[in-house]
Amino acid sequence: MGAHVLRIDAKEAVVRVMYAAGRVPPERCWYLVSDDNTAIRALSFDDVKLLESPWR
Repeated sequence: MGAHVLRIDAKEAVVRVMYAAGRVPPERCWYLVSDDNTAIRALSFDDVKLLESPWR
């Protein structure tokens, strides 16, 4: 399992989480995390496609 911050600003961060699911490349999911960690929302690839690149 691993994570990478795709974008961060004063109010929130967009984080990609990668996890091994028995395949290469690993599965990915994305979250919007508030600066005080009180709100976390799952995002879809469509939400982050401008920040993300496809697997090669």
